[in-house]
Amino acid sequence: MVAIARVADGEECILMERVLTPETMPLAEIDAQLRRAKTAPIEEIGSFRRIMRMSRVPQPFRRLGWWLAGRTGRWHATNFGNYGVTSAAAQGGGELHAIGPGPFVLSYGLAEANGTIGVVLRWDHRVTDAAPIARVLTRLEQVMNGEIVAELRGSRQIEAKPVRAVVK
Repeated sequence: MVAIARVADGEECILMERVLTPETMPLAEIDAQLRRAKTAPIEEIGSFRRIMRMSRVPQPFRRLGWWLAGRTGRWHATNFGNYGVTSAAAQGGGELHAIGPGPFVLSYGLAEANGTIGVVLRWDHRVTDAAPIARVLTRLEQVMNGEIVAELRGSRQIEAKPVRAVVK
């Protein structure tokens, strides 16, 4: 799930766009999906329609619905995803310490002059321990400096950064 800032009925809001199987998609396709979610009418985006429909339900039933969705595996994955991604970098902000309905929220800051980007991964300790999170962050660094750089090189020049090893 990716947080998308939109204006709905004259009010600023955050809507979550679900990206299915992002690991199988080229970056350009993910970018196109997120750009469409930022610009297309809200009614044309399925996940936005679902959120807006739920927001019109009376509060006690809405809370019950979110509670049930958060505790039922399939409903949880459909409505909240497995993890969330958010950032204020496009607005000039640094990395966020965001919280969300899912067990994992990844946020990132502005790109530094040396090409590095600060990343924060918040997680629920009831779901996992810190050791797997450390391995995930190291693997993320490897992917960003490896496969992602290789894919971006196809469209423009990107300098590869050294990658730290994953300790198992």
